[in-house]
Amino acid sequence: MLDLFIQKDLRWQNDSMALPIDRLGDLGCLVTCFANMTIATQKNPITPGLFNTLLKLNKGYLGLAQKDCPKNQESFMIYPVVEFLLNCKINFDIKYDFTDFHKTFYLGKFEYSNGVSHFVNITNCKPGKSQVEIYDVFFGKRSTCNKSDFKRIMEICFN
Repeated sequence: MLDLFIQKDLRWQNDSMALPIDRLGDLGCLVTCFANMTIATQKNPITPGLFNTLLKLNKGYLGLAQKDCPKNQESFMIYPVVEFLLNCKINFDIKYDFTDFHKTFYLGKFEYSNGVSHFVNITNCKPGKSQVEIYDVFFGKRSTCNKSDFKRIMEICFN
């Protein structure tokens, strides 16, 4: 079992995202989830801190790419930039069979009643089962949940 990154790691938790007040330790769950995929796909994994820097340099946050971006969306990621940086394809709203965790990875998005979203890595699933194993990048813990608990699932395919 691979050791995965957490967003609260002291090396990058205070790094700013699109806005100086947006910190990886608080809002960097998606950045960290994408960085975790590089552990299995690249010889030299990209840390959340480095991936965040690459996003900023390549205007990969909505607030850096659009001057009229709403303030509460400044640090939203621009997925084509992520695809370019990681050499991958991101698919939304497809039928998930969770069959190949070697070249295909999955992220789950929870949406809480207060409107806050949180992303986790989906690390395993048995075909036909409703339960998936997740890695929560905020707490650094693995657990299980139902596929139906996710607001959205993203499939990320690496070449």
